Amino acid sequence: MLGAVPSLGATATTSVDDRAPVPRTAQVSDLRPDLVRLALVVAVDALFVVGVLLPYLTYDGVLADQWLPSVLVVPLFLTLFFLPWVTFGSAAVSGYRLWRGGPLSPVSRAVCLSVVVLGAAGFVTYFSPWGMDAIRWLMD
Repeated sequence: MLGAVPSLGATATTSVDDRAPVPRTAQVSDLRPDLVRLALVVAVDALFVVGVLLPYLTYDGVLADQWLPSVLVVPLFLTLFFLPWVTFGSAAVSGYRLWRGGPLSPVSRAVCLSVVVLGAAGFVTYFSPWGMDAIRWLMD
C-alpha cells in the first residue's frame, strides 16, 4: 500500500488559500472578439483603398470594375455604405475596452489599439476630400 509522504514545508498548520487568483496567459479564445474587429476593419479599409481610392487617384480611362476581379465588385460597393459603420463601431468598442482598463492582456491591448488606429484612419480617409470625391467618381 502506498502512503502519502509529507513534504518538508508542509505542516499541520499550513493552509491553502483557494481564493487566490491563478495567473493565466492570454488564450486565443480571449482574443477572438478583438481579432474579429481587427479583421473587419482591415478588410473594409483595404477594399476601400484598393477598390475606390487608388483607382480614383490613378484614373486613366479604365473604370474600377474593369480591372478589379468580379468577385470583389459587390464587397467594394458594400464598403461604400458600411465602411463608416464598421470602422467607427469597431474603433468605439475597442476604444471603450482600452478606456475601461479592465483585465486586458498586453496582446489584447495591442490588438484593441490597432483597431482604434486603423478604424480612425479608415474613417478619416472615407470622409477626406479625396475619399468623398472618389466615392462620387465611382458612383457616377
